[in-house]
Amino acid sequence: MLTIYQDGEALATNEGWANFAEITTAATQAGAFALTADSRDAAMLRCWSP
Repeated sequence: MLTIYQDGEALATNEGWANFAEITTAATQAGAFALTADSRDAAMLRCWSP
């Protein structure tokens, strides 16, 4: 499970990346390692304001 917190408040949670095309594309563009389609890894794609 992956949870992102800010000031103690959970902003986003993910459990199982579910083979989302957007995550695969972003990971490839960033040069990150690939997640297999059947993996139970948690991943999320978020855009944050600076």
